[in-house]
Amino acid sequence: MRRPGYLAVLVSLVLGLLAGCGDAPPGPGELAVAAGPSTSPSPANPVPLPSGWRWEAYAGVQVGVPGDWGYARSSADQIITQWCIGRPVRNVVARPGATTLVGCGLDQVGDPGTLIAVAGVFVAFGPGGAAGTVEEGDRTTVILPAASVAVQAAPELRRQIVATIHPIERDHNGCPVDHPISLDPGRTPEPAIKVSSLTAVTAVTACKYAIPWPQPAPGAGIGPGLRASVRLTAADAQAAIDRIADAPRGGGPDEPSTCAVDYSYGEDIIVLSVTSGRTTSEIYLRYSGCDHNGFDDGVAVRSLTAEAVRPFVGPNMGGGGISGPREKVEMICPECL
Repeated sequence: MRRPGYLAVLVSLVLGLLAGCGDAPPGPGELAVAAGPSTSPSPANPVPLPSGWRWEAYAGVQVGVPGDWGYARSSADQIITQWCIGRPVRNVVARPGATTLVGCGLDQVGDPGTLIAVAGVFVAFGPGGAAGTVEEGDRTTVILPAASVAVQAAPELRRQIVATIHPIERDHNGCPVDHPISLDPGRTPEPAIKVSSLTAVTAVTACKYAIPWPQPAPGAGIGPGLRASVRLTAADAQAAIDRIADAPRGGGPDEPSTCAVDYSYGEDIIVLSVTSGRTTSEIYLRYSGCDHNGFDDGVAVRSLTAEAVRPFVGPNMGGGGISGPREKVEMICPECL
């Protein structure tokens, strides 16, 4: 079974909708969206963060980083294994995703990519394994069962970042590390609610989950599917919901002929948890496949528009892939074409 066809684009999805879109720190607007609601100790955050820092989560692991760090254009895999074909990154967070076929070798003293001068300064998430810590060059890699975190930085900053790494069941924005959507990407939000009826919205948490490909057999289960999250509050939250309500009904853009049926939902999906008054509702944001794209509130599916997608970028669009019609790729990630 093949993956997306000729119009499929495998990219590290840091959207062009982000100002600057690169390995530079985000602007004030993006930083406000990406930051968690609190840096104080709590069940989800058992250690305090230095002033001005923020949390980043992946799978079942969370780490603190300086608040002015940005998000890498390249995937974590590419930064770590393909340092020989790009310039060093600086002060970024990277998540797993697509790479090219180029490989970089070792030298007589080890892996040059573990040096700041070669690969840069970053925090990169990766697969989990037997718990432990690996030190090499300017890099410390902390391995936990759910995920690993590679921290490459000067010694004191590296020590501070490593000290914040911890396992989680929910991230700093309240996203559970698992959601049924990963194993059932076609499910409908329950209870269904018209997005246009959502008023007095106080918060929207956008939790991004992986869709395993191919889907595992029933009952097989998967590891923690959480990939990243964004939280909006107050007027920003209501405005984001209003933009979804303004999007035309019908879903899309889609082009199902460009990929295999069992890959039609793509690799990722975002669950929007909307707090309105005393109730919480879910809206599913499907964007990465060649079919089924749109905002699904259980009543209708609304089409993707740049205005409606824009509030949920930041860490949510790193890694993974996107397939489907050129107009969708161009709308979501114009620099990827």
